[in-house]
Amino acid sequence: ALTATRTFTARGARVWESTDGGTSFADVTGDLLEQRGGTIEVVRRIAVLPHGAGGGAALLLAGTNGGVYAATIDRENPRAPREWAPLASPFPTSLVYDIDVDECDDARVVTASTMGRGVFTLSLPRE
Repeated sequence: ALTATRTFTARGARVWESTDGGTSFADVTGDLLEQRGGTIEVVRRIAVLPHGAGGGAALLLAGTNGGVYAATIDRENPRAPREWAPLASPFPTSLVYDIDVDECDDARVVTASTMGRGVFTLSLPRE
């Protein structure tokens, strides 16, 4: 996933961030592997929910074997390890194969496709 100044990627169960166009990466997995009692084993996809128009926090989203998790992107300390939390309902705690963020006129829509459970969406109002 790419923002104007940062690149995020996942490999295995780790989340990595580059602030120099991919020359170097820092591990920003934080406490993600501790979620769901330590059962997170793989991060399949990363997506960025951009800052809202009102300057609200941007979120880094991780599609894992245990659902969708979100962490705030720290503007002041870009390579700080993340504190993760499960994203709100309706996302199930199953393997997420893909995750996408779409900007609509009045909302930001997060879509996650899962293994065997279908496709789920969450509409978040613009700030």
